[in-house]
Amino acid sequence: PGSNPRITSTSLWAPEIYRQTADAIERNSAANDIIVSNYHVVGVCLASLSGRATANGLVPEIPPARSFNPLMGSRVVIALRGEDRPGVKTMIKSYHLRKFHENKFFILYKNNTRMPGSAIRRADISFFWIIIIAIAAGAAFWRGEGIAARFLRYAR
Repeated sequence: PGSNPRITSTSLWAPEIYRQTADAIERNSAANDIIVSNYHVVGVCLASLSGRATANGLVPEIPPARSFNPLMGSRVVIALRGEDRPGVKTMIKSYHLRKFHENKFFILYKNNTRMPGSAIRRADISFFWIIIIAIAAGAAFWRGEGIAARFLRYAR
């Protein structure tokens, strides 16, 4: 079901300006498109609110498993308003970004030269096998005079 705009607009994490920005992202991108921001928290927050994937990691200190250009894979690029870093203007020119939404916090750009959106990959090990392994490990650990009993005896 849809969210209640009255509740989300009064929340600390999703004030009205964030909700409006997330709505603009939803209108100008497909469900499998990716968004990116030069500020990680903004990218993650707006991705969560708009239901889109983000090229921003939740923890920016941890690098991706393989090298990639987040701008090439992102449909929506989010820049903070009033930010006049030289890199932002270069990014807009280099990737031919087109502005489609602006408010007092953010400027949203659409990247039409991007690569295809996100594709959800099936897990290598299914949930069924994870449960079977967990049950087997639990049974081996907790059976009779097993490892757990010996450990508890020595721990006293």
